[in-house]
Amino acid sequence: MAKRDLAESGKKVGVGVGMFGLAGTLALYGLAALIATAILGIAEGVAPWIAAGIVTLVLFIAAGIAAVVGKGRISHVTDAPHERSDSVKADVAAARHGTGWTDGDAHDERP
Repeated sequence: MAKRDLAESGKKVGVGVGMFGLAGTLALYGLAALIATAILGIAEGVAPWIAAGIVTLVLFIAAGIAAVVGKGRISHVTDAPHERSDSVKADVAAARHGTGWTDGDAHDERP
């Protein structure tokens, strides 16, 4: 029964993820259509190739700004706290080699 419930839930999740993928694809096509609309609108006043060049330049400038902002955000990320990484290393060592405790030892103190 649980196996059947998990299978049904998995199908629903799969369809939901597929719909999100479709939504993203359609949004990308909508953005492309919006860019084409901008080119056509600018082309009413200037030559079409100039309009396309203007829109392309604006897109590259926006991409550059996004890249610089993204790089700035990444460079300000700090290292993982040493206490946390030391704790994880201790947990891994304990899992591999045991804690060194015996049944008679007090479990509230580590050796």
